[in-house]
Amino acid sequence: MDFDENIAELEKNTQLHGSQDEIGFGLNSQELRELEHKSDAVIFAIDCRSSMFVPNDYNDSGLCNFSTVIKAATGFLKSKIVSSNSDQTGIILYNCSKSLNSMNFESVYVLNALDRPNAENIKSLESLIDTENIRFSPSDEETHLSELLWTCDEQFTTLKEIGSPDGNSQPTQTEISSYSKRIFLFTNEENPMSNSPRGQEESIERAQKLVGNGIEIELFPMSHPQEDKTKFDVDIFFSNILKIDDNDFESAYLRIQDLSKRIRLKEFKKRVLGKCMFSVAGSMNVGLKFYTLTKKTTKPSAKFIKKATGKELKSLTRYICKESGNTLYRSQIGTHYPLKNKKVIITEKDMKKIKHFEEPGMKLIGFKSRYSIHIYQNVRPPYFIYPDENTIKGSSQMFHAMIESLVKKDKVAYVRFIPREGAMVRFCYLIPQKEQGVKEGSEEYLPPGFHLIFAPYAEDIREIENELSHDQNLKEPCKSETKIAKIFVKNMTIDFNSRNFENPSIQKFYSGLQSIALDQKDPEQIQDSLEPDQEGMKAMEQVFQNMKEEFELGKIQKKVPAAPKAKRKRKDDIDADTNKSDNNSDVDQPQQKKVKKSDKEYRTIEVPKVYTDKQLSDMIKKNEMIDLSVMILRQACDQRHISYKKKDTKRALIKALTKFIKDTS
Repeated sequence: MDFDENIAELEKNTQLHGSQDEIGFGLNSQELRELEHKSDAVIFAIDCRSSMFVPNDYNDSGLCNFSTVIKAATGFLKSKIVSSNSDQTGIILYNCSKSLNSMNFESVYVLNALDRPNAENIKSLESLIDTENIRFSPSDEETHLSELLWTCDEQFTTLKEIGSPDGNSQPTQTEISSYSKRIFLFTNEENPMSNSPRGQEESIERAQKLVGNGIEIELFPMSHPQEDKTKFDVDIFFSNILKIDDNDFESAYLRIQDLSKRIRLKEFKKRVLGKCMFSVAGSMNVGLKFYTLTKKTTKPSAKFIKKATGKELKSLTRYICKESGNTLYRSQIGTHYPLKNKKVIITEKDMKKIKHFEEPGMKLIGFKSRYSIHIYQNVRPPYFIYPDENTIKGSSQMFHAMIESLVKKDKVAYVRFIPREGAMVRFCYLIPQKEQGVKEGSEEYLPPGFHLIFAPYAEDIREIENELSHDQNLKEPCKSETKIAKIFVKNMTIDFNSRNFENPSIQKFYSGLQSIALDQKDPEQIQDSLEPDQEGMKAMEQVFQNMKEEFELGKIQKKVPAAPKAKRKRKDDIDADTNKSDNNSDVDQPQQKKVKKSDKEYRTIEVPKVYTDKQLSDMIKKNEMIDLSVMILRQACDQRHISYKKKDTKRALIKALTKFIKDTS
């Protein structure tokens, strides 16, 4: 598969949260402005026909499709408040009995106009999840999709200015274009406007016009209550206006978990982290794009708010001249180097020249064996590199040849990387990745490219002073021990995916923040996915028991604190005791118990050990059973259901165990 066909898929599956200092790898001013801010504007277009309000067993708790979508939209708004406060979201209902829109279309109701998510919008949506008192009943006549799409287009043209929290400023064309605009369409009708061919043609024309203007339309097919409509057939109508992904329509039904998961995957903005040139040999250059696949999530920093208005305060820093007291401007501030009794001024241009090593980009140094690099050398999150055909034609072919050659020879490339002007020079490894998986869009699919691993400098790796010492007299494990250990490791190993494990501290923080914003009495309970799986552990009890028996793990040492130290007596008490002893010399005094001087001494006790039949048989042959304690012998009898009396001696217990071993062998 060609690289160009995978670009959209890579951007779709990549979650980017890069900071501003990571952007701008040698780009010109126009390209830098395109990357610096790309907010998201999403409109939920929800069908309100009667079949959307019928309870559906395929949804969570038997909710109807309408409640399912509203519940997912509520979670989407909550996540937007957390991830990006500049993104805007709107809710539009169609095929409902009410009408509210600036175009005066029938049965089109703008529930929430495009705006930044807030607590009021979330509360109003949560009130719609319960459909016992339906506020938006279905309309008698079907709404034309062209009217719905026209209303959505009108909403996108009135996007509020990014820098204006109140949205009073009139947006310019540049500000509107800084948004990525998308429409999420939810319906269970595969053939809308079936009685109006003219309406279908108008809808197709309107959809094509929106797509031409950079507005994405994504279909979320819902299940239908009728048994004869068990599959949503997109080829009847929607394939004419949408780019269909077969992976999205493998199942005829979307449960609430699947719907919420798909929405979360689509909420991340599609943005390239940066671009640069890759110098392969001499004047041979290749265009590259950078993506960040993963990055650590952190809690947002605290911000100062004005108490009277609730608006965020902006800090302003000014430099004051110590001698004159006047405000200094940037042009008046410089750097100097003291030389004897003079200050040698170093201008900003001089500082840039000093820091300048080479033009931003990547340069190939050589190749190394794949086994020469180690996991501990990955000191920071890596980048994923993809060819940029728009910069230099033929970059994809060069990349493909390089990946195939490196994979075949089991090599990695060693490069020098300068991300931007004035940045520190880094040396990196390029680990090739061939295309993996069958279907694009699935979690198993991996596009071809390179993983850029930042190599550490010598001082980045700490030397361990006290290395762990191993007993050189340890014996080699036998075959049975190796087999048991392999089974143990295999059963205790799981497939790791970072998406399946959320940071409980951050989740708890946002849960408390949400309860405050929505005036909830109790925060939502957070499921800590880092806690041990108790049910899974119970299923592995036999594996633990086999490991315990094979490696004789029953005998452990427990530390028991010694008797407490006796209190120190005062001198007066000692004299009084002495006199009392002299006066009663004829009476026998009880001897005082000796107390250890140190209260930090411990006694070790032996915990009963579980022996296998084979181990007991070997001990019988070597006459070593007599060395076992009565407690261990009784436990061995209990394990094998051998009856005995409490008054039985050690020899009686050994006799009973010996008889049992001989009878069963």
